[in-house]
Amino acid sequence: MKQYLLILSLLLHFTCFAISDIIISDINGQGCCFRLSYNHDGALGNIDGLETQILTPNVQFSSIEFPLSSGWSFNILSQQKYLWSHSNGNMPTGQQTLADFCFSGWDTSSPVELLVVWRQGSGIRQLDTIRIECTQCWQAQNPIVDCQEDSSYTYTFDYVNLSTFTVDYLQIRERNDQDLVVEQTIPLTESLLPGASIAGIELHFRSGAVQFDNICFEITPRHIINDSIATQCCTAEYCVPIPICDRCCTAYDIFIEDVGRGFSIATNCEEKSVRLQANGLNDCDRVEFDLGFGAGIVSGNEAVVFSNLDEDQLYNVSMTVTRQNRNGEDCYEEASHTVFDQFVFDCDQCLNPTSIDLDIICPAIEDLVCGCDGMTYLNECAASNWGGITTWDRDSICSGAMNDSILVCMTQSSASSFLLEWEVHSSENLRYILVQRRTISPVGPWFTLAELAPTETSFTDNTPLVPIGRYRVLGVTENGKIIFSVDNPNPNCIPNSITDIRLLAGGNLWPNPVRQQLNIELPVQGAYLFEVWNSTGQRIFQSQTNYLGQAQILTDQWPTGLYFITAYVDEQGLWRGVFGVI
Repeated sequence: MKQYLLILSLLLHFTCFAISDIIISDINGQGCCFRLSYNHDGALGNIDGLETQILTPNVQFSSIEFPLSSGWSFNILSQQKYLWSHSNGNMPTGQQTLADFCFSGWDTSSPVELLVVWRQGSGIRQLDTIRIECTQCWQAQNPIVDCQEDSSYTYTFDYVNLSTFTVDYLQIRERNDQDLVVEQTIPLTESLLPGASIAGIELHFRSGAVQFDNICFEITPRHIINDSIATQCCTAEYCVPIPICDRCCTAYDIFIEDVGRGFSIATNCEEKSVRLQANGLNDCDRVEFDLGFGAGIVSGNEAVVFSNLDEDQLYNVSMTVTRQNRNGEDCYEEASHTVFDQFVFDCDQCLNPTSIDLDIICPAIEDLVCGCDGMTYLNECAASNWGGITTWDRDSICSGAMNDSILVCMTQSSASSFLLEWEVHSSENLRYILVQRRTISPVGPWFTLAELAPTETSFTDNTPLVPIGRYRVLGVTENGKIIFSVDNPNPNCIPNSITDIRLLAGGNLWPNPVRQQLNIELPVQGAYLFEVWNSTGQRIFQSQTNYLGQAQILTDQWPTGLYFITAYVDEQGLWRGVFGVI
């Protein structure tokens, strides 16, 4: 909780003020009473009379005294009207005091209007209208506003009774269109005598006050007579500036929850653009969206737009959020959190969101299809009902890959069994995991060994196919997409084939590093399957060599970085190479 010292503004006059040549000043120590003076420099010519008249209905002069100097006289025309004149026929120049007075019939909640007429014979030289307010009956000192965690505010101040009467409680009134102050009355712990003060009076402002630079309300001190009759005086409108509270650094789990609400993706086919916007952040958050070919940084839930998108192109989007305080300092030791999503810029209606029904039961049978969105799905049922895909290619794996991955480590747990352990790196929830095996000499179809819960992280094959077996782990997402496993680069892990398969020496990759086209030559002749993986463990390419064990890859569209190539040479072994793209 932070405190803010405030300079509060009373929308009243606490000191003497001048309007034209009339001076009204408060009489110290006498409650709501005033002194009437004038300052005449002769600019109006000869003035032979000064008339005062109360314009406010039902208010009259009371307790009036006339500390007049020699030559002055006055006439009481009514309880609301007085006339002053001087014996020499002209009012003296300079400053002169005419009367000390109070008002009767005044509740002090609104000012009294006093008309002053400067007379010359039967004519009028000047008219002044003065608004008089009761201002020196009380004072607020040491004001502090505290920002509360629920976005409300607590305002504390010390109240000083400057009136001539005892104060028993304070009454709070707001404008009819405002409801921001919780309290309507504040009983004092003890009756407050004239000149006394009380510390730590509290008012509570509702959270809606954050919308305003300041909030204003009236405070009226009241005195109770005979246990029932309450008199009041000195109503004043009080304005409290509302500070900007630094509520940015929430608990870390709330920050993670806010970021986890993700972001919306809205494509515009006419402009070939996409609009990205966070769903649950605020202006304390620095948000960076990355679309693979560019990044945009915004604040909170502001939107960022990327243009020049390609039709039917899969885009991987990341949103990295850093929450900071008002001084621009990171709130947490682990400063940022990132979430991912994907979309296909699909202006030919590849996706039909209305057909998505995640509760439909699709068979856990791997019959992969490549959706029109460029993603691989478990089977046709999953693509249509879970993914909302309208068209797909059967018996096909898309060339694109998800950002997510499953790292598999295989070890020999006994002479006749192998243990597979994996780590799932996914921003999407999984329905289940499929553990599969196939032969690699000859290359056979994938066979599902087990269907496991998404929380499972290991599987033991007690009947391995030695030495021709190969394994993979498939993660099936909620919308039916497939996450393929990759080998864990941990040196303690066996390459994802049975132990008898050895690593082959020789072979060649050129040019290395490469810009446009990579040439591959295996250490043996024959048409063999090979795969290319990037440095994050994602399989990005799969093909086959010719009968001479040679192949070429176009790399001019590949990102700069380090890549790994693996070729499966039947029972002869496994060949691996490393190359860079520049």
